[in-house]
Amino acid sequence: MNVRIRPALESDAAEIADLYGEFTRYLRGLGEDVQERLTAAVFVRDGFGPNAAFSTLVAEAPSSPLVGYLIFTLGYDAEHAQRILHVVDLYVADHCRQQGIGAQLMRAAGESAKVLGAARARWIVARSNTGARTFYERLGAEEVDAMYMEWVL
Repeated sequence: MNVRIRPALESDAAEIADLYGEFTRYLRGLGEDVQERLTAAVFVRDGFGPNAAFSTLVAEAPSSPLVGYLIFTLGYDAEHAQRILHVVDLYVADHCRQQGIGAQLMRAAGESAKVLGAARARWIVARSNTGARTFYERLGAEEVDAMYMEWVL
C-alpha cells in the first residue's frame, strides 16, 4: 500500500482517536487491561501548542482515512548520556498490516529524533503481543531488561 508519512494535524484528531480505539480493543483481545482514554479532545489538548506533551506521525493512504499513527516523545537516558526517542504508541489498522507501514512510521520517527540528537529508541511491548515483538525484532530491536516506576503527581 502506498502511504505518505507526515506529522499529525489537529484536524486528524478524530481519526487518530478512532485508530486508538481499535488499538485498545486489540490489546484487550490479548488480555491486556487497557482503558480507552485518548479521545480526539485529549489528543488536541496534549499533542499541540507550545508545550505539547508528544509528537505524532500518521500514515495517510490515498483517498482513505488514516491507516496508522506513531506517538512519541524525546527524553534523556542518563545511563547512556544521550537523548532517547520514547515510542508511546504505534498502531496500524488491521487491514493494512504486513505492508511495511509500521516500519515506515518507525523509520520516520527515528530520523526525526536523530535530527534532534537522539541515538536510541525505547518502548514497552506487552508480553502477550507476540506479533508486535516479532515486528520489532525484524526491525533490529532487542529486548532489554528494565524497571519502570510511576509517580502520580
